[in-house]
Amino acid sequence: MNSLQAQLALLAPTLALAWPPGTTQEERLLLPPWCAYTQASWGTVEQPHIYDQYVKRYGVSWTHMHHYCWGLVSINRLNRLAVARDQVPNAIRVAKGEIAYVLPRTERGFPFRKEILWNLARLQLRENNAKDAETTARTLVADWPDHADGYALLAELLIRTGRKQEADVVLAKGDELVEDKDRYARLKSILPAR
Repeated sequence: MNSLQAQLALLAPTLALAWPPGTTQEERLLLPPWCAYTQASWGTVEQPHIYDQYVKRYGVSWTHMHHYCWGLVSINRLNRLAVARDQVPNAIRVAKGEIAYVLPRTERGFPFRKEILWNLARLQLRENNAKDAETTARTLVADWPDHADGYALLAELLIRTGRKQEADVVLAKGDELVEDKDRYARLKSILPAR
């Protein structure tokens, strides 16, 4: 048993405490498969070499991704309407807190930041904070100018706040720069009417 395995074996009894309260096995199965190989996760305890491979591939940013996975549990609960109405603000706060921990600890080019930023903007929208959601969406577009989801998200925000001409400019820029044209076309097809 190597040093990491020994440390993780000691952590195994406390893993359930690290996840959001009441996290079930079914909720873990709803997470992306890679969540099993983040720090303090069940797969890492069972197969630490896979965690090591992720760290080698993605660098030190990977060592903080368990917080994002914890946030995803709350996001999934919100998406499934598995949170009582009076608990929605707290679930959003918890998810945003996990994201707030992860973002400054990941490098700008870290591939998972795209998804993290997208989810942060969606959470900001859920709490009717269009200004912060727009800032987050603009960061997503600036950091990944070839990524379809950022343009669609920013355009949606602009449309919902009555700025349809600005949305058209954003979408036109996306038409030029987005690599996955099929996905971009599908995302644009479900935008609110402009």
